[in-house]
Amino acid sequence: FKYSVLAAALSALLTACGGSNNYNNGTQTPFQPKTVSGTAVDFYLADATVQFDNCKDANGLPVFVKTDAAGKFTFKTTETCQSSAITVTGGTDIGTGLPFTGALKLKSTNLQSLNSNSTVVSPLTTLQSYLGSSSNADIKPILEKLGLSPEIINKLEAAGFDLAQYDPVRDDAPARDMAIIFAVQQLANQVEDNLQALNKSDGTYPISREKATEIAFSSIISQTAANTLFPTNDAIISNTALNAILTKAVSDAGTVINDPNAAIDPALASQISSNITSISNTLNGA
Repeated sequence: FKYSVLAAALSALLTACGGSNNYNNGTQTPFQPKTVSGTAVDFYLADATVQFDNCKDANGLPVFVKTDAAGKFTFKTTETCQSSAITVTGGTDIGTGLPFTGALKLKSTNLQSLNSNSTVVSPLTTLQSYLGSSSNADIKPILEKLGLSPEIINKLEAAGFDLAQYDPVRDDAPARDMAIIFAVQQLANQVEDNLQALNKSDGTYPISREKATEIAFSSIISQTAANTLFPTNDAIISNTALNAILTKAVSDAGTVINDPNAAIDPALASQISSNITSISNTLNGA
């Protein structure tokens, strides 16, 4: 019910803009393929591309699968693809009915040893991926600064902050926590969309989708260290934290563009801020 209400609220508002190897030398147990199931969460993403970043097929091409109509995917490990980071792109958000223009990430994971045989790729795993830490526990202060409830943070801590096992829809997160998680993804999506559209004076577009995603989530991580994104008991975003994130993202984008003749329109951050504030207010009302 909470998922349906939040999805309906967003769809009424938004418009589309957004390996290791177990070598068998004759003395070890022969490799046994393992079928892994997964879910792509931005609400859920249908017909999205799930790429296994550290794996190549026999022709040296990237290994990928597609999600089904419910955002689910399956993958069978191979001897040359047992551990990998995952990137999810494309597809359609089945909650809002809009194309997904950003990217979701999962840090390098040993797929062969997953106890649950399943994984989730979500806004939270994307944050964890860009945190760049080997310790899962390092994500805790980021989650606290996002404004997630102690109930959810304690639950995640008890699971060792294995965010790849946490689906905020399936695992019955409180409505406010769901709203925060989806608002964070919408913030990232809008930053990604706008940064990819920036061009240099020669007409080229220097910020790739991968780089735009990195800038968006890295800005969220760095700026929430000083300001809680959702500081109160509702789902209203902090203007101070939001503007700090957007200022950082625009600054980093300018560094990548590196063209004195292609200044970034100062209205860009204001427009994104206005959009995200509207999204936050809509989710809060829902």
